[in-house]
Amino acid sequence: MSPRSASPTPVQPGDPHSPYRYGTQLRGRIDPSAAVIRLLERLGLAYDVRRPTADRIADRRAWRRNHPPAQARYQETQMTTSLQPPLPSHPVLRLRLAPHGGIPRPIDGAWWPRSYDLLSELPRLLAGLPRAWGNITSATVNGSVWAAPPGRMLVANQVVRLHRSETTSGEHTIVLLAPGLGRWDLLVVPPDTTAEAAEPLMAAAADAHS
Repeated sequence: MSPRSASPTPVQPGDPHSPYRYGTQLRGRIDPSAAVIRLLERLGLAYDVRRPTADRIADRRAWRRNHPPAQARYQETQMTTSLQPPLPSHPVLRLRLAPHGGIPRPIDGAWWPRSYDLLSELPRLLAGLPRAWGNITSATVNGSVWAAPPGRMLVANQVVRLHRSETTSGEHTIVLLAPGLGRWDLLVVPPDTTAEAAEPLMAAAADAHS
């Protein structure tokens, strides 16, 4: 077997045997796939290989940018989804109502707000009330406990008048009025009450026999 000849001197892109013809030395980089094609041609297994001109390379790159592989599109979708800010969570309304009956009750249920900020707490309360209670147009709270509210506020496109009471009888209640339907009094469990202490209070307020 004859000894392996030394590597030939690099040739110019115009030479049909130049590695530039296959893109193997494009911009100083080695393209493995083009090197394989060059080897196949030398072995007689590939013929008439088209030389990757600058225009063809640019067109191919542009096509790839506009037609990413399915896996790349999936990863891009996953990344976009993960970068989206999480949706705001809505705290669970802590409300327990007594069964509705024909006999008037001093307390119609219990409400355990998360703060004494009426502007943030009242909309959540009204949204969780039964439809049979109608549209609440007035709410009265204890003025010494709740933060000073404005005279009225807009809740679900409904104007609700806010009142403050200084009587001790209504210290831990909120009074809701609906025109033509009636009045409902809810026990207000203080926001800082522990779950162990709040549970019996809410259960007693919603007891059908109380």
